[in-house]
Parts: sequence; C-alpha cells; structure tokens
Amino acid sequence: MTRGKRIKAVIRMEWTKIRGKKSAFILPLITMAFVLLAGYGFKLGVTEKFMGIESGFYLAATTTNTALYILTILTVVLVAVAVGNEFVAGTIRYILSRPIRREEWLLGHLAAMVLMVVILYLIIILSGIIIGAITYGYSPLTEKEFVIHSQKELFNKLIIALLLPILPLITLVIAIELVTLVSESPGTAIGIGLGAGFALSILSNQTKLGQFFWANYIFSPLEEMEKMSKGLPTDWGAIIWWSIGVSLITGLILLVSSIYIIRRKEILA
Repeated sequence: MTRGKRIKAVIRMEWTKIRGKKSAFILPLITMAFVLLAGYGFKLGVTEKFMGIESGFYLAATTTNTALYILTILTVVLVAVAVGNEFVAGTIRYILSRPIRREEWLLGHLAAMVLMVVILYLIIILSGIIIGAITYGYSPLTEKEFVIHSQKELFNKLIIALLLPILPLITLVIAIELVTLVSESPGTAIGIGLGAGFALSILSNQTKLGQFFWANYIFSPLEEMEKMSKGLPTDWGAIIWWSIGVSLITGLILLVSSIYIIRRKEILA
C-alpha cells in the first residue's frame, strides 16, 4: 500500500468516526442556525433603524461573520476532542501499531478535520447568501444617480470575502491539532486555544502586530465587505495578500512542527 493510499485510509477511518457521532454535525448546525437567525434579526433591525442600510451584500457579510465566530470556537472544541480522545481512550497506540506511519496518520486526521470544518463553513456561506437574497436582494450601491459600486463588483468581492476565511480556518485546525498532540488532553488544548486566541486578539488590536496574526484574517475579509457595502474606503489588495501569505506561512510552520512532534512523541497510552 502506497503512502497516498494509507493517508486515504486514515481519512476514511476518521470520517467514519465523525459520521458515527451525529452530534459532531447536528449540534454545530443547530448552534450556527440559531446564531445566523439571531444575527439576522439583530443586524436587520440595526441596519434599518440606525444605519439606513438596505443591502443584501452587507447583511450576507455581517450574518456570516457572526456565525463564523461561533464556528471558530466549535473548531477549537471539535478538533481538540477528536485528537485528545485518541490519547485518553488509548486508541492512538493501536492506530499507530498498524502499517501506518505517524505522519501519515497525522495528515489523514488533519484532512478529515479540515473537511468537516470546511463543510460546516460552506453551509454558513450558503445560509448567508440566501439571507441576503431574500431580505434585500443584491443591488448596486448607489447615491442618488451615482453608482458607487456596481452589482458585479460587489458580488465578486462578496465571493472573495466568503472564501478567504477558509485558509486561516485550516491553519486553526492545524494549530489546535498541534496543541492537542503536545498536551494529550482535549480540555487543556481547548483552554490554551481559546485563551491564546483571546489574548492575541487583544494584543493585535492594541498594536500593529495584528497583521501578522493569522486568526485575524478569519474575520477581516467579511469586515472589509461590510465597509464596502456601506461605501467606506477599502483595501482589498492588502486583505487578500496578507490573508493568504500569513495563513499559508503560519500553517506550514505549524504543520512541520506537528510532524516533528508526532514522529518523536512517546506513545504511552
């Protein structure tokens, strides 16, 4: 069996576990549906009463971004539990005793976790687009007879803003996988992941270091779309290149670190 086939076998094995635990999808979907509806109601009321914004582009971006905060927390929890339970239950030793190299198990497990998170996010994207369409529709941004942004321009930027968070979300999956491999405890990994994210977000908001923190780019593209929908100045070039560059570099560093850790880790369970 080749390396590629062994990795695919791990992906199938992990995906079978995920499908076997229906709560892995049902609970996140229920939570995000609630957040989408709550965010929709709140944002709709605020935009109409205080801002006078009647834009499907704005509503799609802001409700999606609201649900994205919840998905980020759920990603930390789901990945940490999935990896940590292998150590707690002692199944990690059995898995690695099979003809599968450690890095192959890691890559397969990461791929399965990424697939789960991306599917959940694509559901959020679809929900956000539908909410924007049925509420206001997607019209050009105009002021009197002057067209500020055309419908095509706004829709193109909305698609970019919706897709850009995928790469930093993948980086988040790798980061939590690494933390859990080191700690061997889902609770510890969740605490470290949420605590570090909260601390770094505060630090990045107070300093210029924010542009180097990949997790900020989970939300900043949709925030940029909100600004564009209101006719405010935007800098899409910086958002796109910094989002891709920082997330990609950080993700590769974390992936190499994870492979290094799993290769040298003593499995005692």
